[in-house]
Amino acid sequence: MRRLAWLGLLLAPLCMADESPVYLLANVELGGTTYGQSVLLHEADITRLEDCESVRLQSLRDKDWGRYHHVFQRHKAKGFTVQISYRCVLSEQVFEPWHDRDRYDHTYLFLVDGEQRLRVEKTANMARCTTTLASLRLPAGTQAHCAKSNQRLLVP
Repeated sequence: MRRLAWLGLLLAPLCMADESPVYLLANVELGGTTYGQSVLLHEADITRLEDCESVRLQSLRDKDWGRYHHVFQRHKAKGFTVQISYRCVLSEQVFEPWHDRDRYDHTYLFLVDGEQRLRVEKTANMARCTTTLASLRLPAGTQAHCAKSNQRLLVP
């Protein structure tokens, strides 16, 4: 019963108006491990998912992140297969800005529903997060993952 209540809290319909911030969710996974890092990049003048998606596709095609600027240092992941994915999402939650030098000290469970609404829950550690994730029964169209981040959740 407790699990169902927690899942309900995570996936409760959010009253997300059009003014919900748009983020680019960047996720890095190390192949063969449960370890991942995620960051949320925000551009104040990108206010629609369609605009974010356009910038995402253009940046991937050109290999130039002029908007949502970030750099992944592949040389630090020697010996691992690295998979990077990007997704545009809406969230009423607010995160501190991303800085590439900060430590990845925060562990979160990231849930994105079929309408690209993001819900993030802080967890104690990666083991607890993966245990929680394994116990969830996610609605169709919802994707979830555990990852470390260097951004604090400012508005839960």
